[in-house]
Amino acid sequence: MNAKTLLTPQQQLFVENYIETLDAVLSVEKAGYKSVSAKKKASELLSNPKILAEIHSQVEKCTNSLNVTQAFIVKKLLQIISVSAQTEAVIDKAGNRTGSNKLHDATTALRAVDILSRYFERKKPENTKCESEDGVKIMCIENLCEDKI
Repeated sequence: MNAKTLLTPQQQLFVENYIETLDAVLSVEKAGYKSVSAKKKASELLSNPKILAEIHSQVEKCTNSLNVTQAFIVKKLLQIISVSAQTEAVIDKAGNRTGSNKLHDATTALRAVDILSRYFERKKPENTKCESEDGVKIMCIENLCEDKI
């Protein structure tokens, strides 16, 4: 029995939309959930192990059919984090530098970090204890080779 058969039709619609858009809030809305907070419902759905298993299964099918390796995906996510996490000067309304810096695109960087952390959490052997308090530890590897994954 696969995860897909355990999902409600509405949950399956959420999964399909999420895989297409990678936008959980939009996917909640497209799936027709009538909750007060789409953001809260999206978080709830993405915390559901059955839904996560189905998302993982669908993504794996897509990557296999496209012949995309996991190493390629990890490399691209690391590139996205690197570019998005670069700092740039904060400019005031008059166009002058304020002396402060900000991340180029913090939202994208955090999303890529989240995806990587979930990936590495799935790949971690079950008997391995994570050293961090929240159970997530990300290791960035410079010059990642496909044969190291």
